Amino acid sequence: MNNVNYLERTVNGSNQISLKTKLLEKRILYLDTEINRESVNETIQQIALLSAEDPKGTITMLISSPGGSILEGLVLIDVMRSYGGIIKTVSLGIAASMAAVILAAGTKGHRYASKHSQVMLHQPLISGSIPGGNCSEIEEVAKSLLASKKQLDELLVELSGKEKKEIMKLTAKDTYLSADKAKSHGLIDI
Repeated sequence: MNNVNYLERTVNGSNQISLKTKLLEKRILYLDTEINRESVNETIQQIALLSAEDPKGTITMLISSPGGSILEGLVLIDVMRSYGGIIKTVSLGIAASMAAVILAAGTKGHRYASKHSQVMLHQPLISGSIPGGNCSEIEEVAKSLLASKKQLDELLVELSGKEKKEIMKLTAKDTYLSADKAKSHGLIDI
């Protein structure tokens, strides 16, 4: 989210604050960029702040993201799971790749997608060019990708309540799901 200002009128006059700050006051987080160290660290800091203010209060996480880093996304999911209250996740636009897993990691019964949003799942990808160049290095990259795929598939089985076979079919290739399809696959609730 760009740093858009919000004009707040008070009894003492007007005050400009960032829209992100105003949303945070309402316990709303907006994850609208690539899932990377910076975006995840900011989101974790926001969850920590809201947890300190009210450890049982509901947090709403709006998601419109192309996905990104598996490792960073899993760290965010760990923090979400450790939070003592409800984390309501809402897909707006697209929740792709790791963003789709984060969407599914919201508190069960509180995972939503807007009517025209899409949820996209797929296998882990190599970012950038293939590292190394010799067979041994490429083999290590392949082993790492397969381990990530297994870990994500197992997590999606847990989050969705679906059979591993169904999840593996969804993650075998780029699979775009409407809100209704995402619900039928257990990735969202409403």
